[in-house]
Amino acid sequence: MKKNLILLCIILAVLLNSSGCWNQRELNTIAIAAGIGIDVEKSGTHKKIKLTAQIVRPARLSASSGEQKGGSSSQVLVLDSTGDTVFDAVRNFTMLSSRKLFFPHNQVIVIGEEAARDGVRPLLDFFVRDHENRGRVWLLVCRGKAGDILRAKAGQEEIPALGIAQLEEAGAAASRTRPMRLHEFVNNLLSKTTSPAVSNIELVKQEDKKAVKLSGSAFFKDGKLAGFLDETESRGLLWVEGKVKSGIIAVSSPDSGEKLSLEIIRATSKVIPHLKDGSVSVDVVIKEEGNLGDEMCGYDITSPVKLSIIEKRQSEVIKKEVEAAIKKARECKADIFGFGEAVQKKYPVEWKSMERDWQEIFPEIEIKVAIQAKIRRVGMTVKPLEPE
Repeated sequence: MKKNLILLCIILAVLLNSSGCWNQRELNTIAIAAGIGIDVEKSGTHKKIKLTAQIVRPARLSASSGEQKGGSSSQVLVLDSTGDTVFDAVRNFTMLSSRKLFFPHNQVIVIGEEAARDGVRPLLDFFVRDHENRGRVWLLVCRGKAGDILRAKAGQEEIPALGIAQLEEAGAAASRTRPMRLHEFVNNLLSKTTSPAVSNIELVKQEDKKAVKLSGSAFFKDGKLAGFLDETESRGLLWVEGKVKSGIIAVSSPDSGEKLSLEIIRATSKVIPHLKDGSVSVDVVIKEEGNLGDEMCGYDITSPVKLSIIEKRQSEVIKKEVEAAIKKARECKADIFGFGEAVQKKYPVEWKSMERDWQEIFPEIEIKVAIQAKIRRVGMTVKPLEPE
């Protein structure tokens, strides 16, 4: 009985100490960050980190939609802060706002081009180290200043940072950019051979206002921005990675040269490395299936012969996109495909002698690209809309 009483007291003590929200923070005491931009300010040899924070205004969200001001939604407040480090700049926001930044609901981190070229490892340390930050935040690079991106309209959302996040998710429908979350980027950044790529975002004009648009990708080498991939090169990268989920392939009709649209339904990729006489080669095998979406040429593809012609052209388009990405990667000596990782897995012993010089070896390796494309369906209309 005595033992049971002591056990009961211990359980009650534990429950009393662990109950409740001991670290709760009221909504009116925090500044909820929806998006963060990172830039650098240089004066001679001295460099400052400039952070731009897009802060949600809960009271405005619960009210009416409000008016747009200066290209930025009135549902958010955009503030800038500088510091010697990222954390220093974060803490300096308290001199602009009575509320401390709150990061668990942050949607995006946008890094300006100059800051990215200087190197992103020190810039991301805070977002990986601090417990409030989340690894699933989207990471993007922009040409120009990140602060300008966070002050622009994004999609139809009242919170522009949320609009950017939704653009990243919707980008899978076109497969023209390389969406990447922070935790995935950091994992790739730790690789000694793979050069990670992320979406590139830029400013465009829409109805006399500044808006944002995803446009291709930016890739890194040794933790620094090495270059940009256009939309064709970006999809070429995705083909090799096996990350093309959807999109449109436009091919020319053999008769008139007008276009047919083929919707990508599914795609897979295999990277097969080979090592012979000390030389590395890589086979990239891509299988793709698509449906006919529309045609603007009146080309009847109901016969097997005509269907095979279109499938061949479908394969040629995919191969050109892959080769475009390979060409850009070779020029920059950046293994954006992870070929080095594939070689390491298959030839771990031999890899030890190649790892240090992989950036010099990669541009010289033989890469064979094989495409197998199929058209599965032609839709509800079998023949083009032409009178018989």
